[in-house]
Amino acid sequence: MDDVHGEEKKRTYLIIGPVTAVDMSLENRTKVKNTSLNVFVVALVLILVFSVKKNQNIGGWLIYLSTWILIGNVWVGAHYMIKYLELKNTFLSIFLDTVLLAGMLTGVLFFHRLVIWSIVFAVFFTAAVIKYRIINLSAADHRIKEYTSKKIRVEIWAVPLLLILALLAHSLPQNSVAILFLQGATLFFQIFFVVWLVYVKRLYSIFD
Repeated sequence: MDDVHGEEKKRTYLIIGPVTAVDMSLENRTKVKNTSLNVFVVALVLILVFSVKKNQNIGGWLIYLSTWILIGNVWVGAHYMIKYLELKNTFLSIFLDTVLLAGMLTGVLFFHRLVIWSIVFAVFFTAAVIKYRIINLSAADHRIKEYTSKKIRVEIWAVPLLLILALLAHSLPQNSVAILFLQGATLFFQIFFVVWLVYVKRLYSIFD
């Protein structure tokens, strides 16, 4: 009888042991990714803080504030991506992550150059939409599908709007009223989309 119980314990250990190890490995990977994300965001914040002297007019301050909102929005979105939307490490996913990281860093460094800022974030949101689409197609959880669908429906508009902004900023005289209007509109739409997603569409309460 003791031998039977001993064998059952052994089998239980052999089955549960590896599963626990895998779970811990996933948990550790999530912690590492979250830590890396936080370090990256802190670096972006420090760059933006020490770049404040690049603001030479009201329009520059408007884009500066828009960049702060973008950092906050991206930080929250990336946190949920790590926690709920794990994507296999394929070449495409690694490439998209590289584009997203490089785009965010470049956008922060060149917030004072409206044309560059607009083009960079147009590329950034293109990569983000592609990544959300891949996750949406492969997800079985309806919450993930709902979350990614809402993100896509909003963020896909950022791409043409930012490209139009880049074109107009390149064509119009610098420091003109028209440029100031575009910079103000950029900040307005940043705030509008955040409020729309968080409070109207209740995006982040999907996983509650």
